[in-house]
Amino acid sequence: MDSEIKRIFQISGYLIRSFSNGLEAIAKHIEAMTRPPFGQTQGSEPPHENRPLQITRFSGGQSPPKPKKPTTAKSKPQSPTKTDIIMGVINAAEDGIDVETIAQETGFDKNTIRSTASRLKRQGKIKSTKQGVYAPA
Repeated sequence: MDSEIKRIFQISGYLIRSFSNGLEAIAKHIEAMTRPPFGQTQGSEPPHENRPLQITRFSGGQSPPKPKKPTTAKSKPQSPTKTDIIMGVINAAEDGIDVETIAQETGFDKNTIRSTASRLKRQGKIKSTKQGVYAPA
């Protein structure tokens, strides 16, 4: 008799865990459906997705994985990027500065300086006074 009761409790526990996992999967699916996709604003309509609901079952003795705690990033002082450094050198030279001089001051490759300066020019942050000479915008 005791073994029958023990078996009933084992089966009941398994069924309750399976039911709980199913409800958790449904809740996650509903949450995903109500969250706007990346890049969409709250007022826009999310696209309809026909993905099947996936339910994970855990065998007896196993427990479902615990949710991970969100990590908080510690604010480390950010070192300046190459773009920041090149921009600083160009801004310091009000009348303009050529690629050769920027390379000597920063130690960066000339091609790196040219490509970075080209991008900064497209962004309107600097201007080119003549070929290979850059000045603050």
